[in-house]
Amino acid sequence: MKELIKIQERNGVSVVSARELYSFLTNDKECRHFKEWSARNIVNNEYATDGFDYQRIPHNGGNNRAMDDYAISVNFSKELCMMSQCAKGKQARQYFIA
Repeated sequence: MKELIKIQERNGVSVVSARELYSFLTNDKECRHFKEWSARNIVNNEYATDGFDYQRIPHNGGNNRAMDDYAISVNFSKELCMMSQCAKGKQARQYFIA
């Protein structure tokens, strides 16, 4: 199966970049609204656990802008795809399952 979203190993856990998942689901290559999306779907998600479902990855972008990302577990990624209720979400969910 073609790689849709890069799956990485981090501390022995398979994870994906929340920015990459967001970009795939929204077709927003610049992730302009990532901060709001990540707050709503990751940080303030009552069913997500920091350190288990996701981990904040601090990163400074250009021009001293904060460009934080989150390493999210594959299982949590599938949940986020189900919540997206779009064709890209279904495609990504099937990719993670495979």
